[in-house]
Amino acid sequence: MNHAAGFVQARLAKNLKTRNTPKLRFKEDHSIEYGSEMIQKLKELDI
Repeated sequence: MNHAAGFVQARLAKNLKTRNTPKLRFKEDHSIEYGSEMIQKLKELDI
């Protein structure tokens, strides 16, 4: 995704009414995977 950041940033710059467009950086989000693991652990506890 980071390889497309320049393209996305250029498209944003055309639509935003700001002097500068922030540099975009993408970071992988593990929260869904982590949440699924926590749900599984809770199920194993039979609470």
